[in-house]
Amino acid sequence: ESRHVGYGIHLLSSLIEEHGDPIWDLVQMRMNGLLMGAMQVVAEMLAPYGDDIPFGVTVEHFMMHAQGQFQKRYARLEKAREKARGATPGDGSHFEITPKVATAQADIRLGPEAGEGGRDE
Repeated sequence: ESRHVGYGIHLLSSLIEEHGDPIWDLVQMRMNGLLMGAMQVVAEMLAPYGDDIPFGVTVEHFMMHAQGQFQKRYARLEKAREKARGATPGDGSHFEITPKVATAQADIRLGPEAGEGGRDE
């Protein structure tokens, strides 16, 4: 539910603002790990449909939406980090999908050729 996610982001932001980089490092590592899991869930959810996904939606649409939601939440956490460091929000660092994440996304395949759970083995 969105309210649970919202509360979690609020709580993490507060912790980052209060404790700074030690908490930021842990949150950043966990968030990056969760992104891959979220992308796998999207792929697994759509795998049974193959190329015939209802309502004309595409896998790319779902992936872009998931990435957009992730980026909004990550940006909020970055603002908390910048506040903890005394920086002006938006003064430099921002989340970008790393080559590792992009490669893992490219590995997600749907359809009959995909392995168990919609992901190549």
